[in-house]
Amino acid sequence: MRTLTVLATLVLATSAVTANSPGQEKESERVDEIMTAFNDRLADQADDWFGLGDFPKALRSLEMRAELHPRDDEINTDLIFMYDNLFMTDKALAAAIRYRVANTDRPEGFFPEANQYYKRKIYPMVIALLEQSLEAKGPIHRNIFVLLSRSWKELGFLKQAIRVWERQLKEYPGDPVATMHIKNAKAELAGG
Repeated sequence: MRTLTVLATLVLATSAVTANSPGQEKESERVDEIMTAFNDRLADQADDWFGLGDFPKALRSLEMRAELHPRDDEINTDLIFMYDNLFMTDKALAAAIRYRVANTDRPEGFFPEANQYYKRKIYPMVIALLEQSLEAKGPIHRNIFVLLSRSWKELGFLKQAIRVWERQLKEYPGDPVATMHIKNAKAELAGG
């Protein structure tokens, strides 16, 4: 693993030097190709270790890749998933927080941390995070609406849950699940 860390450091250092050199576009492209091959190899190796049941090595590889790519959705959500599967829930939450901090400009950046709180039934934290995600720029995944509306409903705030489902319908017109939830919640509010 130390060899991979040293190699990654050398590739990143070379990339930084090349990127700052004028007229070095071909060299920069070559470094990008090397970095892509390096990342692909790390991913393949982690998958092999996972398939063989060598979870400590797979986990360490994911940790290193998450450090190199704090904004990568797949790497970071895989890391959080791996921590959860190994019953390292505190580390899963810490990884989700690191991911959010690196991705507050994107709606999906809030989801992994909110999901960690949702699993722990800490609904006010889910709401605090996912309400922020509705303000971030970019497309909003359905799961954000699902967790947010469920959290409001779990706390007994049906009007807020309806507001979220209505927002979901704006993003996903005709969504039958959101439509059904709105109808049921309004009936519940009306006493029926």
